[in-house]
Amino acid sequence: MSKSTELVKKITYIAMMAALATVLSLIQIPYPVAPYMKFDPNDIIILISAVYLGWKSTSLVVFLRSFIRYFNGRGTIFGEIAAFCSSMIFMSIYVIIRKIASKRVKSKPLQYAVSCSVALLAATSSLMLLNYLFITPSNMFQKFTTGWELMEMFNMNNRQYFNTFIVPVMTFNLIKWSIISVVTGITQFKLPERYTVKYNASSKQEEYALFYSSNKDEVKKTSDVEQTAEN
Repeated sequence: MSKSTELVKKITYIAMMAALATVLSLIQIPYPVAPYMKFDPNDIIILISAVYLGWKSTSLVVFLRSFIRYFNGRGTIFGEIAAFCSSMIFMSIYVIIRKIASKRVKSKPLQYAVSCSVALLAATSSLMLLNYLFITPSNMFQKFTTGWELMEMFNMNNRQYFNTFIVPVMTFNLIKWSIISVVTGITQFKLPERYTVKYNASSKQEEYALFYSSNKDEVKKTSDVEQTAEN
């Protein structure tokens, strides 16, 4: 297979994942504690992409998803900044920890669980900080506004501001990423073996594609492929 063909296939996979993530963004479930925050399952595609395509390709998927959503009017600039940061932080930490865990833990499900747990805490903590500093107030006024300016406007102290706006962000992200991790884990470990990932060893390229094979001899286990995933 020529390099140009490989590049076209890789671009196709990235575009497909970005399109799926954008479509799933249309499903929005308001968070009862804070209805202005909505859960959508698009990050399932992002995590699947991280598992199968690696960090570089998934970064493009995240960028394209946010770019499309913003320019078709589905999101605000600060909302998309928050979504982009959340996805990138979770995905990046997942890839890093999974690489470390793969050398120390034999169980693939345990590797996945540890990686997702660390990534969940990292993404939640980061989003709490970003929302505290500027995302929450900027979203409210649709212009760059800091948390201190918002506290001054509403005559709130630091504790009131934290409990009113930041605690809901924390609980929302903990629940969201837990759901994303569980659902993605089910697709990774519970799907029939024939639904898996194929590595193009002949071209010595780190190229992956979800595929279906009726021939059991053609099936390669995901666990074998992950060891060669791009960093």
